[in-house]
Parts: sequence; C-alpha cells; structure tokens
Amino acid sequence: MSHERLQKILQDLRSELSTTEALTEKDRSLLTGVVDQIRGVLSEHPSNGDESVLAVIDEAALHFEAVHPRLTKTLYQISELLRSAGLS
Repeated sequence: MSHERLQKILQDLRSELSTTEALTEKDRSLLTGVVDQIRGVLSEHPSNGDESVLAVIDEAALHFEAVHPRLTKTLYQISELLRSAGLS
C-alpha cells in the first residue's frame, strides 16, 4: 500500500467533510471518528493495523451509501487500500 496514497485519500475525505453541507452533526462526528481511527492505526502500526478499523470503515460506508455516494466511494477506497496492505 502506498502510505502517501492513503494519506491523500484521507485528506480528500477531510476536505469533503468540510465542504459537504448535507451532513448532520452526527454524520460529521461519525466520519471524523473514522478518519481519526485510521490515522491512529497508521501512526502506531503503519503496516499492520487493526481489524476493527476496517469494520468501522465498512459500517460508515454502508451508512452513507444512499445519501452521500462520494463519501461512500472514498471510504471504500480507504478500506481497499488497507486490505491490500494486509489487513483482513
């Protein structure tokens, strides 16, 4: 996995969070928590990670699937990158 690519996708997600007005405060909080968990895993174990982070990402993607397709796509990209890095 390209650490730089994942960082770019996380940056894009944060940018999307700041510009998307249609999110509720609860939705923003959920996504911010996902990003923070991913960053925490990467800073502690850049090549390993935590399976629970993948579950959180996948749950968030399902939550936003119908209403926010761009956010969903970004979350799935993050999930796929982490899985390709060896997380399961």
